[in-house]
Amino acid sequence: MTDSKIIKELEQVGAASWLAREIEFFGGWQLRANDGVTRRANSVLPIESPECSLEKSIEYVVDFYKSKNIIPRFQMTEISLPLELDDVLVDSGWDYGLEVAIEVADVEKVLENRTDVRIEFQSHPSEEWMNAYILGSEHKDKDPSVRPALMTRSPMKKVFASSIIDDEIASVGLGILNGDWIGLYSIATHPEYRRQKAGVSVSQALVSWGKDNHANRSYLQVETDNIPAKRMYSQLGFKNCYTYWYRYYDVEKE
Repeated sequence: MTDSKIIKELEQVGAASWLAREIEFFGGWQLRANDGVTRRANSVLPIESPECSLEKSIEYVVDFYKSKNIIPRFQMTEISLPLELDDVLVDSGWDYGLEVAIEVADVEKVLENRTDVRIEFQSHPSEEWMNAYILGSEHKDKDPSVRPALMTRSPMKKVFASSIIDDEIASVGLGILNGDWIGLYSIATHPEYRRQKAGVSVSQALVSWGKDNHANRSYLQVETDNIPAKRMYSQLGFKNCYTYWYRYYDVEKE
């Protein structure tokens, strides 16, 4: 079992780095809404207890997200509070959603065996960067302005990197600095450049940038069934720290 302190720390770091457009505090729960773009930014973060009974708190969550036409979701970990929350959600008909691994690595470990792929940095995502991200990730939102706003909203220091192969953007990624942590976000590789170290190179570049800004620890989030990505991160020295999962409520069942 992972130390509860590191889980709480990384959940708080992640929430501050991937900052939803709207956050409402309901006791110790953070109700996040971001026009439906990304599960993480449109879910409850229950790292402390709510302000009233669990039954009424869950009802409040459902009403909150229904009013915004967003699927009600909780981002759950083994330390979510109250501790009976997951069992109560199951009994109340909430379904099990996406499972995500939080992986961590020492900066120095990631920077072993550096690749020589050309890297370019920018302070904001250009149109070319976003196009490369959409192509590599296959995430295409109804409103194309929502995701760039989410990527840049946090006041934390950040950088957008691109790996360049044959004068084309082969892979992109976002690095966000929070204390001594450098977080890797939005890593995406063009289909034609996969298995050419493009994703490795952009990940190492972001971690190197973090090191230059006094980070000594790195973290990332990867879906547990994304075997190619997990294999790549393992080669870079990342190891599983803990897992979070989503509980979501199908309002159409009502």
